[in-house]
Amino acid sequence: MMSTDRSLHRPGGSPAPDPVSGDGMAVLSAGLSSALVSSAREHHSAVESLRVAVCKFVQELHRQEVPLPEMILVMRRFVSELRDTGRIESPLLGADDGLMVQLVAWCEEFGG
Repeated sequence: MMSTDRSLHRPGGSPAPDPVSGDGMAVLSAGLSSALVSSAREHHSAVESLRVAVCKFVQELHRQEVPLPEMILVMRRFVSELRDTGRIESPLLGADDGLMVQLVAWCEEFGG
């Protein structure tokens, strides 16, 4: 069998530097790590705040004896109105609507 050199080469034929080594990469990696950690914390906090707000909203609907399917319909209409007015973004055409999936799950959790 012939062995195949799988290393990356520059157009001139010299090997490309290893993308995960060197001082420059260490600085970039540290910056990326910091940004990811910060973003993940902010995202978690925002999602938790949204979850608490949904819980309160659903509990109020539950107190008013609104059935779960209607709660979900109310939530869908609410989100649709916010999207129609541009206050929140709509998912890309053909993309899953992760926000609505999560909101419906929370409705089922708190209203079921």
